[in-house]
Amino acid sequence: MNEVLKQLISHIELPEDHLKDQDPDIRDIFIEEVEEILEFQQQAIPQWLENPSDQDVLTDIRRSFHTLKGSGRMAGAVQSGEIAWVIEEMLNRVMSGAVALTRDIQELVYSVSTLYQVLVEDFKSLEPHQVELRTWIVAAQKLRDMQVVEGDLRYTIDYHQTKQIPEDIQGETPITEEEVSSSDADVDTALVETETAQAELTSSSTEKSIESQTLDIFIEESTEHLETISNFLHLDQEPTVDQFNQLIRAVHTIRGSSGMVGFEEVFTASSNVENEYKTLNPEHYLDHKAEEQLLSDYYEYVRAYIAALESAQDKAFLSKLTAQFEHTWQNYKENSDYQEGEVRSQGVVAQLLELDINDMLDAEFSFQEQTSKAGATYLSLLDQQSEILIENCHVKQTDELCRIASFLQRIYRGLLNHPNAMANIALIDQVQSLHQYLIDAFDGMASGQNMALTNLIEEEFEQIIEAIESVDTQTAESLATLEQQPAQPLTSEQVEENRNFDLDLLDIFLEESDELVIGMDQDFNTWEQNPQNTQVLNNLFRYHHPHKIH
Repeated sequence: MNEVLKQLISHIELPEDHLKDQDPDIRDIFIEEVEEILEFQQQAIPQWLENPSDQDVLTDIRRSFHTLKGSGRMAGAVQSGEIAWVIEEMLNRVMSGAVALTRDIQELVYSVSTLYQVLVEDFKSLEPHQVELRTWIVAAQKLRDMQVVEGDLRYTIDYHQTKQIPEDIQGETPITEEEVSSSDADVDTALVETETAQAELTSSSTEKSIESQTLDIFIEESTEHLETISNFLHLDQEPTVDQFNQLIRAVHTIRGSSGMVGFEEVFTASSNVENEYKTLNPEHYLDHKAEEQLLSDYYEYVRAYIAALESAQDKAFLSKLTAQFEHTWQNYKENSDYQEGEVRSQGVVAQLLELDINDMLDAEFSFQEQTSKAGATYLSLLDQQSEILIENCHVKQTDELCRIASFLQRIYRGLLNHPNAMANIALIDQVQSLHQYLIDAFDGMASGQNMALTNLIEEEFEQIIEAIESVDTQTAESLATLEQQPAQPLTSEQVEENRNFDLDLLDIFLEESDELVIGMDQDFNTWEQNPQNTQVLNNLFRYHHPHKIH
């Protein structure tokens, strides 16, 4: 590392990580939450780069780094938590107007999110980070303070594009004072001894300090997410899909945070509520009064639990609160259509994927090719598989999936009843693209999110179905028009042009035309006997191409 960077980062001392000392379950929860946040960031940050004035996206990105900070500190990944914290602080100043938003700020945010993908692998392997993290912190501090980021630090801003870190910066050991200045080589021995003694005095209180910090972070994080739940409970109309998913993320995050700090009672309650809400259809939420009451009781329980923690209530009081909510949960199970874990969203997805519907799932990429090759045989297979899928949509969280499968089944049957439509390549390509909604529905169920089959999507399906059904009518009308048009006599100019043709070319044209007429006659007879044979229909379309060229 060059002397400039050594000077820039010399003032930063990162605390030691203790993620490897955590309970394995807590580590798993932490890693799962980080991966979910990174998945969100990798979608949201490019949107923000394209539209820097979008305050809603900026707010969500800032909140995601806030969660990374809190989760990292609670789980013991404190060094990465420091990076998330300085990014959060920088974005806070941007949102307040104290710092003007620049492209460098946006790209550094993107680069830190990209860097986190490397850090996650360190979390999983329980290995120390092999990246010098302090340079990233300095870059964020400079942008936060409206300073110029020096050339030696520019790699931190460009990292989301280059994925490269200078070799002399990777895997750095902590920089000592001797590396910063040669004059410090003669540091006073007494000073070293004093610092050592101070370290020994503070080490005994480190564990208690970390525990106190962790509790404070949990309370702060949970209070924010309780506000999201409260806002949801006070909606005066059906929630949007986005509002519904924000609610699920809030409960999910409380679940993860409580698990990391060891509040098993809150973790269990959050898991139950989260799983139950993942099964609901947001478009009919107001019909679910029991679930709405459950959420309200859960909100009051977590709010009281946090208040008890802040006022240092004893465990007996916390147990009393938990017992009250446990009673609420048991009543809910007994008086609603609650079903055990085997029908939770992830379990339902696993069961549906075990059905014989692989061709239908692959149609997103192979529909056009398979329709061209196998025609009615392939479509009949998809029709059967769609029927299997529809018959196995037994639980309420599969409602949207079932509706999509029903639309696709109507398309398959429409093509079987109107085989001429299979020759329309553009139309078949559109049908293939519609299968993406089927995959999106499966992905949404697997992640606990809800996909809404909006009116626009329904119209898209209906338009394709209408286009398929109108193909035969359009073809018949075109033929009738041709039959009704009388032959037009040639003009004198056209007669003159036709006298100037090459006789050899005329012989070749007539010979090829005779061959084409024979082939067309044979294929037309075959198609007349078997209208489902789309391969023959494709041949008939191709016969017109040589005539057009000639």
